[in-house]
Amino acid sequence: MVPGRTYTARQLLDGLLLVSGNDAANTLARMVGGPDAAVAKMNAKALSLGARGTSAGSPSGIDGPGINIWSTPHDLAVIFRSAMTYPVFAQIVAQPTAVFPTETGERVLVNQNELLHRYPGTLGGKTGFTDLARKTYVAAASRNGRRLVIAMMFGLVVEGGPTYWDQAGALLDWGFAQNNGVGAL
Repeated sequence: MVPGRTYTARQLLDGLLLVSGNDAANTLARMVGGPDAAVAKMNAKALSLGARGTSAGSPSGIDGPGINIWSTPHDLAVIFRSAMTYPVFAQIVAQPTAVFPTETGERVLVNQNELLHRYPGTLGGKTGFTDLARKTYVAAASRNGRRLVIAMMFGLVVEGGPTYWDQAGALLDWGFAQNNGVGAL
């Protein structure tokens, strides 16, 4: 992002959701009253959804000294499921690329969610990373009329073992294999 340049909310959301643009998160926060107001709204929304094990501490979700943030896989799934009911959000997290304006022209943002290409039926997802939770991922997929949301935290990839995306796909496969016995959120 270029200081002083005007961006649309959609461009900022593309940057935030496709490539974890923390600068986009902070700019969007200024649009709703600043970082403190944005965090308060994020926490209020999470609570209204029943995500009681979640506390946002920054607009971008980045942790660090003096920033207290936490969540649970359950809460991430609850929040993501709700977000997917918003058509613009669902469209953004499902798109493989988006164009973002730069000083030197347009830059193609490539969605970091590899499950879009690897797992048939993937509806969208969001990758993440914090020092405390390590690699995180939340996604939705559909198969035979059923929709599932998965959430992963503390991502670990062992050399020679399954990739993070393999693990996510296996979790979805397990969920779809259950005879509707997977608990609803």
